[in-house]
Amino acid sequence: VSSALEKLLQRETTKADAVQELSPREIEIIKQVAAGLRNTEIGNKLFISEGTVKIHLHNIYQKLGVDSRTQLARYAQEKGLV
Repeated sequence: VSSALEKLLQRETTKADAVQELSPREIEIIKQVAAGLRNTEIGNKLFISEGTVKIHLHNIYQKLGVDSRTQLARYAQEKGLV
């Protein structure tokens, strides 16, 4: 039981750390990427240009140390963002 509780607490702490680094818009974009949307679709859904989506993704990749959509989606799942 204690190891399950420790894992839950660690996950929540890590999630909080990631959320602190990311803006609300970046978290929104991560959720859309994890859902499998393309940049154009994300832009349309969030009412921003595809170029703005790309800029956000670049910033997200830098903050989280990932370099692909697949890694970003995996990170989001591991950290409980989606």
